[in-house]
Amino acid sequence: MLSTAQRAAIAKDLVAKWQSAADSRPGGGGSRWARMLTKAVMAAGAENVLKATTARSVDEVPLALTGGDIANPAPPENQVAGSGSVAPQTLGSYYNDLVYTPLPYGRCRIANSVVLGSPLVGTRNLYIEDAPNYTSQGGAGTYANGTGSTNCGINLYAAAYAVSVTLQSPAGAGAFKVFKYGTPYQTGNTVWMNAGSSGASADLIVSSCQGCAFDISIYSGVSVHYLIDIVGYYMPPVRTALSCYDTGANVSQLGSGYSGYFPPPSCPGGYSRVSTNCWSSLAAVTLAQWTTGCIAYNFSGGTSDIGASARCCQVPGR
Repeated sequence: MLSTAQRAAIAKDLVAKWQSAADSRPGGGGSRWARMLTKAVMAAGAENVLKATTARSVDEVPLALTGGDIANPAPPENQVAGSGSVAPQTLGSYYNDLVYTPLPYGRCRIANSVVLGSPLVGTRNLYIEDAPNYTSQGGAGTYANGTGSTNCGINLYAAAYAVSVTLQSPAGAGAFKVFKYGTPYQTGNTVWMNAGSSGASADLIVSSCQGCAFDISIYSGVSVHYLIDIVGYYMPPVRTALSCYDTGANVSQLGSGYSGYFPPPSCPGGYSRVSTNCWSSLAAVTLAQWTTGCIAYNFSGGTSDIGASARCCQVPGR
């Protein structure tokens, strides 16, 4: 466990260590990066917070805080499958193994140029996370309450967003791009539009610029109005607590001066034994506890009951 004071001290140290690196990367950082980092440190699990203190780069800090494995770096890019030089390091990848979470209140409107009275020509930058509201972008928040509050229900440091785009009144034919902030617009996903048409739309997956000055950007070569909703986001899987229970005990008797091995009941299908619990009815009995069972030595002058039970666990889910 980490106290509030300890978390605050760790956040301060991480900001001091990595702020300049965050500011100098594509997408920048600034006060928003520091604010998001501090919030994440105060809310993350203690293990992830401590892992973040061992980060080797500014990009590993949010990975650690969201449960990513930073202990084993990815193999070099020139290691091609089939070359004999590739060896698996871990099962799964933080970058590839992401879980989609739909927004708890449905669609969240983060931007609407019609409300602003300002169609897009060129590039415009948008924020999604750590947002008190979206009024400066013409957004109205979730349809459930329309207040623009609750940060769309998105956790800090999402890896990517599910974005729904609708276009209105384009001045010409062209491409509307949605892309990760700090990257060229040519890398973005595209919604095609024609002059004078309304209602061109698409559902896109867009990477997030984690902890940057903004999260995503949009681009259009011709004047067009846009409505942008977030419908979900992608993050690493949440750690799932094991489902465990203790079996009943196998009880046997052990005479004075004797020793013996006493196994616990077996776990049912789908469960694995993770530990064995041992007990005796007399104090002058020495017990050795093993995962597979109990060994008892009876130094008392009488017969003792010896009990052995198992703790059985499984990962919950389908």
